[in-house]
Amino acid sequence: MLSSARAAGLALLLLPVTIGAGLNLFPNYDARPEFFADSYNNILDTGTAFPVSLVLLLATSLLLGFLVVALRNAPQSDGSDGMLLVFAGLGASAVGILGAAVLSIPVWIGTGQVNAGTLTITEGINKSQGLASTSQTIILLFGLGGLVIGLTVLGVLGWRFGWTPPVVFWATIVVAGLVLVVGFAMTLFWLALGLPPLLWSLMIGGSLTIRGSYRPSTLRHT
Repeated sequence: MLSSARAAGLALLLLPVTIGAGLNLFPNYDARPEFFADSYNNILDTGTAFPVSLVLLLATSLLLGFLVVALRNAPQSDGSDGMLLVFAGLGASAVGILGAAVLSIPVWIGTGQVNAGTLTITEGINKSQGLASTSQTIILLFGLGGLVIGLTVLGVLGWRFGWTPPVVFWATIVVAGLVLVVGFAMTLFWLALGLPPLLWSLMIGGSLTIRGSYRPSTLRHT
C-alpha cells in the first residue's frame, strides 16, 4: 500500500476533506491579545464542533505522515532535491497541525468549565489566550505554510515527472495565483494560505488516482 501511487493519490484527495472540515469547525477567534477577549465567545459557542475539529486535525496530521512515507516510495524521490523539500514541507505541516491540535485541547476543556460555571469567562480568557494564540499561529505558519510549500513544489515536480497533464497543471497555476493575490489583498489569510495547497492536492491526487502509477505518461526531463 505504501508503494502504491493510487494510495498516495487517494491520500491527497482525502486531505482537503479532513483539513477543510477541521478548519471549518475550528473556532473563529482573533488570537491577538487585544482582541482575544472580544472573540472568546466564538470559542464558547462552538460546542461539540470544537472537539470534532481537533479530531479532524489529528487525522490530517496522520494523513500527511502517511503521504510522506508513500511518496518516499516513488521512484522519482530517489536523489531528488525537490522531493526533499516536499518531505520537509509536508512533514512540518503534519507536526504543526498535530501540535496546534494538542495545544487546543486545554482551550476546549476550559470552555467546558466556563459553560459549566466552574470558571468565570475572565478566568477562561486568561487561561486560554496564550494557548489559543500559539495554536492559531502554528496552524497558519507551519500547518498551512508547510502545505503551501510542500504541495506547490510537489505540483511542479508532478508536472515535470509526467504525473499531471500540462493543461491541468497550468490551469491550477492560474487559479492558485489568483487566490493568493486576492486573499492577501483582502487580508483573507486563511483563504490565501489554505486554498492553493488544496488545489495542488486535488490536481496531483486526481492524476495519481486515475493513472495508478508513478510512471510518466510522456518522457520528461527532471
